[in-house]
Parts: sequence; structure tokens; C-alpha cells
Amino acid sequence: MADDQNVHIEPTVTNTYRTRSIAELLKISTSSVRKYALALEAAGAQFNHDEKGERLYDERDFKAFSHMRKLISEGSTLKEAAAKSGTLLQSERQARREAGEVLIRSDRDLVVALADEIKTLRKENAELRQAFTEVTRQNSLILASLSRLEALAEDAEDDEQDADGATANEQGANGVRIPPQVEKNSAENEKAPEPKRRGLFARLFGKG
Repeated sequence: MADDQNVHIEPTVTNTYRTRSIAELLKISTSSVRKYALALEAAGAQFNHDEKGERLYDERDFKAFSHMRKLISEGSTLKEAAAKSGTLLQSERQARREAGEVLIRSDRDLVVALADEIKTLRKENAELRQAFTEVTRQNSLILASLSRLEALAEDAEDDEQDADGATANEQGANGVRIPPQVEKNSAENEKAPEPKRRGLFARLFGKG
């Protein structure tokens, strides 16, 4: 019988198998596949079904059927082969489930780490904004101080000129003798008309 042939068959590259596909790959009858499936279900295995209720198998199920076929060919009963193959099938599914949970935990840890990083960046951004605001305020204060210093310097210069004029007037009133040449120059300066300002055209081309 085909069930007794000890031949290792590799599954084709697919995600889903039906009963006929498993039978053709393992070279056993479709009724034998159904017996294998019932025995595995009795051992705790679970299979997917289509809308018509027909069983659908994946790669792990195919390996379980192949392992059962090998055990039966070596002398194990259907129940014994199903128990051993079902244990292997459940162990593999449990391992995959645990691996998925590890990935979920890893993803969760990654999300938490990213959230912490975003929080840190937002805090640093707020601190930079605050520092920029403070620098802008200090700059405004410096500019205001410079403006006040310039105004004070202009006032001091005007006060110095007024003081020089007052000193000259006081000397004249007290009878201080002013040298004739200085007095003459002063009189001439007072009588001399204010020089005519040259226009822009004259200043540029030396005319006028």
C-alpha cells in the first residue's frame, strides 16, 4: 500500500493545501489524509476550514502528516503517530506564538523608547525657544543702552560748546584784552557771508 512507502516528500511552495493536494504529495489516498486529520484533531490539533467546511492545511500541517506517515511505516499505530506528530505540531505553533509575542513586546519597547525620545526633543526645543527669546530681549536692551549713550554724548558735546561760548563772553565783559588780530579775525568771520553750498552736480563734477 502507498501508506507503507517510506519516502520523504518536500512540500511545494504554497501557503494552503487541500486534502487532495496532501494526498498527491504524500502518495496516499484522500481517505488516509482524512484519517490522519481526525487522529490529529483527537490529539489536540486544529485546522482551518473554508466556507464549505473543508479542511485547509498549511506547511506545518503538511509536515505533521509527513511525520505521521513515516511513523506508521515504521510500525507505529495511527493513534501513536498522531500523538507524536500532534505534539510536534503544537510545539511548533507554541514556539511561533511565543516568537510573535516577543516581537510584540519588542515593538512595544521600541514605541516607548521613541515616545521618550520625542518627549526629550520637545523639551530641548522648548529650552532653545526660551534661550532665543532671552537673547532677543538682551539684544533689545543693548540697543536701547547704545541709543541712550549716543544721546548723552551729543548732549555733552552741546554743553561743551555752550560753555566755551559763555567763557568767551565772560572774558570780554571782564575787560580781558583780546589780541587785535584775533578780534579782527572774529569780526571778519562775523561779517563774512556763509559760503554757498555747492549742489550735487557741482560736487560730483567740480563745477559751480
